[in-house]
Amino acid sequence: MHSENKKTMEPELDDEDITKPLSAVADVKVQRNFLFDQPEYLSSMLQKLQGMTRYNTDSQLSRILLESPSVIAHQVDASLNDVNMLFHYVSTAVLYSSETALTPISVSESLSQRYRYVISTGHESLDDALKGGIGCGLVTEITGAMGSGKTAFALHLAMHSASYVKNDPRKSRTLWITTDESAFPALAAVTVLQQQLHMCGDFGEDSEDALSDVAISVQASLAQLRAYIPALRQHLSHYVNVRLVVVDNFSIMVRREFPGVEEEILERQEAVAEMMGLLKGIAQEFGVAVVIATVSGVELGHAFLHAVNTRLRFTECLLERRSTMGIQESRGCPTHVMELTKSSIAAPLRFECKFDGMSLKCVRLLDESELMVFEDIAISGMDPFGHVVVPTFIYS
Repeated sequence: MHSENKKTMEPELDDEDITKPLSAVADVKVQRNFLFDQPEYLSSMLQKLQGMTRYNTDSQLSRILLESPSVIAHQVDASLNDVNMLFHYVSTAVLYSSETALTPISVSESLSQRYRYVISTGHESLDDALKGGIGCGLVTEITGAMGSGKTAFALHLAMHSASYVKNDPRKSRTLWITTDESAFPALAAVTVLQQQLHMCGDFGEDSEDALSDVAISVQASLAQLRAYIPALRQHLSHYVNVRLVVVDNFSIMVRREFPGVEEEILERQEAVAEMMGLLKGIAQEFGVAVVIATVSGVELGHAFLHAVNTRLRFTECLLERRSTMGIQESRGCPTHVMELTKSSIAAPLRFECKFDGMSLKCVRLLDESELMVFEDIAISGMDPFGHVVVPTFIYS
């Protein structure tokens, strides 16, 4: 009777109960009679994990086997030896369980679980390439040099999502995480939103409500972002219509915590890998699209590059068209180009993006005859450790 009452009351849980487990740790121990040297400590680690939404049932608990031991050690405040004992327990439990979470599922079921929603870009050619838009449950990196259009594109996604009328299922909230409050282009956000509402035919209607659908959180460094993770999880638990989380600018957060070069390479990359594991877990658990803006993905390490599901690279360049006769035609004015360089659902493609201030006005798919020349990446170099080297100019 007690468990039945708990199920009926679950929707009315208060703030403190929102991450309580759906099944008790005691049930796990009763069902599986496994002997371990430190049962009390093991129970303590299980309780900490099942206090998190990501692992709060027996079937979800097996997810820890897919996590890095260092990530789990940080979550439960334990040593790697203790985590190995925990992994041994969970893997044994999975093997003896009749309903293992590792049972094969169909492709259609997998897709329905991972791609429940997409964030439309508002431009048909780009949405078609991305199979509907920016995928929820995934991590998307927007990278490029300063001024290449990264923040403008992320702002366009947020304002476009907020511009739909209240009853439209495509309408969603955005949480914008930035290094400082002044870095968020608030005035530009108002302008972009008004343009989006005008395009939807709802100009002037609910504009204040639409602006309230974008929340801002200031996290100056990687350490502050790491400490913010529990509050982020709580925020996503309360506001179920948040589908977009923007982290702008992730590279600055990392550099503020690790300003050195040689001495901090390994420590920096481990910290980045841990953070990407947390953000990717949040994306999958809450079904949100996590969009991370970076200046250069190289300095963040290989773990970062592999953790990203989709990568969009922005550059400002000149376009040159070459015909089959070898005739070249160059444009005099620079333009913004977005390259889809990594995706599990789309081939590499390039798009010309035309901005009006911070508003993305037009997106055009480039064909193979159009080449990029004089890219902005050519004015900076990369050192062996992946740090951007700002060139020094000497005038005589």
